[in-house]
Amino acid sequence: MRRSLPPRKCSAPVSLERCRFVPGVQPLSNDPAELLINSTWRATLAVTGADGLPAVRSAGNVLLPELTLKLSLRLPPTCEPARAAAAVESDAGSAILLTQRR
Repeated sequence: MRRSLPPRKCSAPVSLERCRFVPGVQPLSNDPAELLINSTWRATLAVTGADGLPAVRSAGNVLLPELTLKLSLRLPPTCEPARAAAAVESDAGSAILLTQRR
C-alpha cells in the first residue's frame, strides 16, 4: 500500500554557497537539479560493514572461505523493494540473505 506524502515546504532555496566543503573537495555537480536527483531518485549502494576481510597488511588476491557484508541500498521512490531484492538475489546467487527494513 502506497502512502502519499504531503509536499515539503522549503523556506529558502538550496544553494551550493551554503554548503561547506573541506579544501579540495567539490560537489559531484554544480547543477542543483542534478544534486536533487542524486539524493532522491538515483539508487545508491553502500557497504556499511564487513566481516571476513583480512587486514590490509596481509590482504592478497585470494578466494576467501566466507565473507559477510552489510549493504545499504537506497531505492528510488517508485521502485518496489521486493523487486529490487529479487534482482540482487538473482545476481548474487543463493549465498545471499536479504532483510528489508522500512
